[in-house]
Amino acid sequence: MLFGFPYVFSSFCQSTFPGNHKARFISDLDTTRGPGLAIKERLIYFMYPLDINDISDSPEECAIIYCNKPPDIPAEVSQKFPVLKGVAKYYAIAIPEERTK
Repeated sequence: MLFGFPYVFSSFCQSTFPGNHKARFISDLDTTRGPGLAIKERLIYFMYPLDINDISDSPEECAIIYCNKPPDIPAEVSQKFPVLKGVAKYYAIAIPEERTK
C-alpha cells in the first residue's frame, strides 16, 4: 500500500465519525520533528475534514488516539468521549455515546 497505516487509520476514523469535526489528538509520537512529525502531517492530510491540527476554535467533538504503547488518556476525554472504536491495539477514535445510536 502506497500510504500505509496512516491512510488506513484515517479512512477508518472518517467512516466511524463522518463530517467536519474538531478532534483532540492523543499520541506518544514526537510530533515536533522526524518520523513522528511526518506521520502527523500525513494524518492531518488524510483525516480532513476531521481537524486534529487544532486550527478551529470550535469545541472538540471526538478524540483520535494514535499510540505505540498503552495511551495515557486524560479523564475528561474518557468522560466526554466514552465510546472507543479501534482499528488496531492502540489506534482508535473516541466518540460521544449519543453518536453511536
